[in-house]
Amino acid sequence: MNNIIKKLTFVLVLIVLLFPLIAAKDIVYITKTGADSVLLNLINEKGYNVDVVNIGSIASVNFSNYKMILLGKESFTSTEAGKIPINSKNSVVLNTGSLKIWGWTSDGASSITPSSPLTLPVWDKNSTIVRGIGEDFPSYINDGFSIGIYKVYYLSKFKTPAGMNSVVADALSFRILTQTYVIRNGAVIANINPGTVLKNGKTSLARGVFIGIPNTNLWTSETKNIFKNSLNFSINGEDRDSDGFYSDFDCNDNNA
Repeated sequence: MNNIIKKLTFVLVLIVLLFPLIAAKDIVYITKTGADSVLLNLINEKGYNVDVVNIGSIASVNFSNYKMILLGKESFTSTEAGKIPINSKNSVVLNTGSLKIWGWTSDGASSITPSSPLTLPVWDKNSTIVRGIGEDFPSYINDGFSIGIYKVYYLSKFKTPAGMNSVVADALSFRILTQTYVIRNGAVIANINPGTVLKNGKTSLARGVFIGIPNTNLWTSETKNIFKNSLNFSINGEDRDSDGFYSDFDCNDNNA
């Protein structure tokens, strides 16, 4: 009888411990004016589930029930941005207006407004975020001339935390003296890892990805794949050696 009680107790404890993991959803998408249908479709294609929550209801959100936060290109007030637990919860961020508040840059994001889509060079070729992408890729589909539709944002290499990883650059410059290429201005796509000391003096406790290509309606197949890869990175971590084990569980992610 005692053995039966012990076994039942063990099963109940196991259920209590595992239930939050089973019940947890993948993504909470915080929005202000409504969800971006392109992002929702791409999330669906990846097989992730998502809850869309208006910023006005954020106080009712239990973020421990989610694996990551998604923010679209919408802007939030400083008060609203301060309520979103970026840096303590994994995230993918298209928002550019609150990056200084979160410590991802000391002075906001800079922008380029070309008359045609930029071809962006991949800087960190081993990053999971750009898996399946070549040396460079077109940021947008060419939809004719229209002011502002091809805008791209980058985080200045002089204003980001030392631990921020540049994945895709705005452009590259060649240094004759050293015969090497360097990032010209900054990262259009970048990631933060836990332990990174941020520009606001705080330390990141989570993974985060910045994507500075806001016009989702004109995303190319490459840009869409980068977004999907970013979701995977945020939820599961890095897999640089392509051994199927992500950094959260791989003792050496640079060696298969």
